[in-house]
Amino acid sequence: MSDPHVHVGRDVVHGDAAARNLVASTIGLVGELPSTLTTGCGSTVPYVMTSPRPETVTCLPCRDYTRAQRLRFATARHRNLADRFGGLT
Repeated sequence: MSDPHVHVGRDVVHGDAAARNLVASTIGLVGELPSTLTTGCGSTVPYVMTSPRPETVTCLPCRDYTRAQRLRFATARHRNLADRFGGLT
């Protein structure tokens, strides 16, 4: 293996594995996970070399990508919450 770093998948916020686990626990069927993923830094790496947890990602561009994605997601969630409660005054 030429790349020893742990990367993050490009869709880190959505979590394909979490959706797969939900379907598996609900109806008992398990779908196949992809063997490779496109990462936050643009590389294509084996699925086993990725992690959704920021503290385990060792590729610095992927860490930056993950941070930006999580901040964007949090901003959207807070904006949505503010919009929902903004009309209550």
